[in-house]
Amino acid sequence: MIGTRSARRGAPSTPVEFPSPTPYIKPGATSRRINDIAHDLIVDKYGAEIDREDLSGYDSSAYAAISIAHNEVAFSGEPNGIPLRKGDLFGVDVSIKKNG
Repeated sequence: MIGTRSARRGAPSTPVEFPSPTPYIKPGATSRRINDIAHDLIVDKYGAEIDREDLSGYDSSAYAAISIAHNEVAFSGEPNGIPLRKGDLFGVDVSIKKNG
């Protein structure tokens, strides 16, 4: 269960069941592939929408389902084709909305 928080209102939203991307995050995987898996889960399996609009109104959900942190990219990185290596620091941020 992942609890989410609305960036605009600062209020908690309804927690949703979302499978962990952990099984896909391993040496050799690319963040682009992890993005594709997240997109398929969010849109196809759960019928939800990707919510990647920042506070300034910029919406990047048209081309990315996740934001990444990978080694020196601390946050808000875009998925790419660089393979993960053993020992890399890697994080995924997923924002979704459903029924409003």
